[in-house]
Amino acid sequence: MATRLASASDGRDEPTTGSARADRPLATRIINLVSADLTAEREKWLMDGLVAALPSLRMAELFAQRRTMLRDVDLVTIAVTGNGDGPDEVAGSGGFVGDLVGFLASKWTVSASDEEFLHITSQFVAEGHRYGRVFRSSWAAHFSEVCRRQGDCPRLSVLKTCNPEVYCAMRVFTRLSGITMFPDIDAPVQDPDLTIRAGEIARAIAPEHRFSGRTGIIHGVGVPEDLYPTMPLAADQRVNDYFTRTTGPTDRMLCMLSIPSKAIAERVLRALGAPEMFAETG
Repeated sequence: MATRLASASDGRDEPTTGSARADRPLATRIINLVSADLTAEREKWLMDGLVAALPSLRMAELFAQRRTMLRDVDLVTIAVTGNGDGPDEVAGSGGFVGDLVGFLASKWTVSASDEEFLHITSQFVAEGHRYGRVFRSSWAAHFSEVCRRQGDCPRLSVLKTCNPEVYCAMRVFTRLSGITMFPDIDAPVQDPDLTIRAGEIARAIAPEHRFSGRTGIIHGVGVPEDLYPTMPLAADQRVNDYFTRTTGPTDRMLCMLSIPSKAIAERVLRALGAPEMFAETG
């Protein structure tokens, strides 16, 4: 059953197009969906919404080549425009009132060495909302629900990306004491333990593709080849340069975030603006 989250959904997002800013903030709603909610009608609504939200990306080709990407998940968090007055769902359509402006999906997976990890399979934010609150609100709702359903925090969270901004967004959490990330683009040599674990994860999620523990890159795994017309750029030029040196059009960086305890996860939730989850940890 779809769950609308009032604590996160009523925040306001400020969409921008180029340098122009909307005259007034546009409200968004955050909604969690479990696998049972992902009917064929809803899957079509999600695909159509993402194609419309991301016109510069080859989203239709992505869905054609990864046909199960929206349903082979445990949890989906979406952001939809509107203040939520009246019913959320449009009867018979599988969709919700408003435009889809954010999509975040994950599933639990086991590495080649039987280590469980949270695999973030997809993350998209509409082009006019990338510097507003959709990203943070979606992550707050998603991470909270993952922790609630698990009764614990994901000790490892993993995603593949060709986007330097995604790497930078994930790296922000390493400012919290105790959190580590692979790869560390500034390290002369990657942490040996994290490198081994990353290799076992790469074997689980991309068994037919070559993984470089030195760079953190899975080669040849990305489809379609030109999903992005040009490589997105981060504010940190060192990260942009690293992606330029180490990746080609079909390569993806394996990003792995280690959160070793509930106490540290609580600090992540607090940083995201999410409600307290593990109060007993202090």
